[in-house]
Amino acid sequence: MKISLSACKWVNLPESKDDIGMAKTFEKAGIDLLQISSGMQSPTHPVPEGFMCSPITYSGCKIKKEVNIPVIEANEILTEEQVRFLIENDYADFVVIGRGMLADPEFANNVINDKPVNTCSGCERCFWLLMIHYARQGIRSKLRFSELTPMK
Repeated sequence: MKISLSACKWVNLPESKDDIGMAKTFEKAGIDLLQISSGMQSPTHPVPEGFMCSPITYSGCKIKKEVNIPVIEANEILTEEQVRFLIENDYADFVVIGRGMLADPEFANNVINDKPVNTCSGCERCFWLLMIHYARQGIRSKLRFSELTPMK
């Protein structure tokens, strides 16, 4: 069984171990996999120099060190370089690719076969398609629509 954990509390806040505590609780309860991601409001704090992924992904790396079950990383993983960085450094057991797959449906096959990958350019197309999708489903965010920032 897998559970998604919106981990954004503890990066750069060593006194707040909420996300690690939740992850350990889920592990003790028998969860087989943890997926670390975020909701609509991602943190913007910095990550250590040389870490080439998002603060959410960094949170997942910290959680992975504390649990003994596989961890799936998600959030702004757009390039082959990021995927290899996370897997080869044992920061993640699995990597979720969203926008990268929209930009190149053959992303995984191209990486495996050492072929060039079309990378996400961060255009507004996907962002607005997601907003239309959420609006159609009646999903509301605590943020005002005017406060949302398009992908870069």
